[in-house]
Amino acid sequence: MTTESEPMLLDTNVLVYALDEESPHHVPSRAVLERASRGDGDYRLSSQILAEFFAVVTNPRRVRAPRAAIEAVEAIDAFLAMPGDQPARERAGCREPMARDGSGVSRRWAERF
Repeated sequence: MTTESEPMLLDTNVLVYALDEESPHHVPSRAVLERASRGDGDYRLSSQILAEFFAVVTNPRRVRAPRAAIEAVEAIDAFLAMPGDQPARERAGCREPMARDGSGVSRRWAERF
């Protein structure tokens, strides 16, 4: 049993299903991310989970509709922007701002893939 003060680690599957509107798990996974985005609960991420998310959603053998690398990184940006887990960005190894305007880490990192 968890209480509101206990942190909850978001699983890779929750992130993947929240992005996949075709998944039968999309609605409940999306609801979890919406709660996390509102700050309802102490949700956490790890660099391992974010790396797994990227590997899954960009791989055509693992998802029906693979995402471009930049789309996956933009989703990761959104996950890292959720309230309640400010140290996540540092734990994920982000030393500079992740920007969607093409000038930050997101664009340079995604271009490597």
